[in-house]
Amino acid sequence: MDSDGRGSNDDYDKTNLSSRIGYKINEKIDFETTMRYNDSTVNFDDGAFRQDPNRFSQNEDFNMNAVFNQSLTDWWSHKMTFSFADSDSIDTDRANPGTSDPFGTSRFRLDTHIYTGNWQHTLNYKDIDTFVVGFEFENQSADNRTFDETLINRGWYFQNQLKLWDRLFFNAGLRLDDNNTFGKDVNPKLSIAYHLKETDTKFKANYGKGFRGPTLNDLFWPVTGDPTLQPEESESYDFGFEQYLLEDKISFGVTYFNNRFSNLILWAPISPGSFIWRPQQNSGFVWTEGIEAEAVIKPIEGLTIRGTFTKTNTRDGSKKELIRQPRKQGSVNINYSFLDKCNINIDDTIVGNSREGASATGDNGGGITPPNRSTIRTNTGIHKLDATFSYDYSKHLQLYTRAENLLNIQYDETLGFRSPGTRIFFGVKLSM
Repeated sequence: MDSDGRGSNDDYDKTNLSSRIGYKINEKIDFETTMRYNDSTVNFDDGAFRQDPNRFSQNEDFNMNAVFNQSLTDWWSHKMTFSFADSDSIDTDRANPGTSDPFGTSRFRLDTHIYTGNWQHTLNYKDIDTFVVGFEFENQSADNRTFDETLINRGWYFQNQLKLWDRLFFNAGLRLDDNNTFGKDVNPKLSIAYHLKETDTKFKANYGKGFRGPTLNDLFWPVTGDPTLQPEESESYDFGFEQYLLEDKISFGVTYFNNRFSNLILWAPISPGSFIWRPQQNSGFVWTEGIEAEAVIKPIEGLTIRGTFTKTNTRDGSKKELIRQPRKQGSVNINYSFLDKCNINIDDTIVGNSREGASATGDNGGGITPPNRSTIRTNTGIHKLDATFSYDYSKHLQLYTRAENLLNIQYDETLGFRSPGTRIFFGVKLSM
């Protein structure tokens, strides 16, 4: 659950601490745990293209993950994972100096806790067949002093991976989820791949169904939440190929994808221009289809150059293009590791134009409409260049620096909310 602020600027105070501990008990058992603590204060804008110096959010987060692996026999192993996340947030909005605010200082507090666990068993028959079975649970709870709600999900999953003649690969899976709010949901997944060794070409196809359950916000947000919401449903398939050349130094591939979503949950004002939003179940459907292309070149040892391009067509039940979904986007990534200790990563991302438009309730989909502009308009997209350099001083200590938006490009990921300019970070990672 989040506070109700929808526009934000940079963190102006932030503390991060993290640790990682892992050890091997014997040849068949190993254990690893990671912990992270974050304390930050974030400024918000006031919804009118300017920062509100009197509104801020204080967030304190703690995360812990633990993984236990054990080989029971040569053909049977199991893995247990557990994670815990605790987040305490206080959103404070003080009256502007020199003004009379009948509401005075407002304060919103929210504490959330998430527990997740997974117990997975893997059984192998030679190198031909692999069977995976597991159980997963997730408990989410939220408390803001006026309500205390819990969302519980239990999931059982089964998967069989079959390899024949070292050429044909078949994967079939099934997942059953049981939720305390919307009941049971069953989803299958199938995939097949064929490796033509004579030309080093791989053909692949996938089909599956899925769902996304309503969040704590959707179900229980004070006054506007709707506990009767049903999960969003999806059905998708894709097919394509991958080609490898010069002993994998060059590879490229193209994939066609087609997705259909139904029962979407959309937040919208209860009336045009209202500041009160609530989730609404859309009984229609959303359709997306497109092509993804990727090429990878490894000209020398340690250097990898990767390029991607995606073209997407989207439509809703009224055959209108979806808002905030770019038609074209691509990236170029360069990663170079050298001297066994140093790594440079450069990432250039370009996101094309996307539509911003009004919903059935008259809003503009969550963005802000500047004065004297029409509601339906186009976001001109993003061009963002990032770079990271890291140095492994030892196996326990890493020094790094990261630069974001090196070209200082002005852009809005959501129209009306300007993203930060150039930012440079320095840090240390310590593992034990």
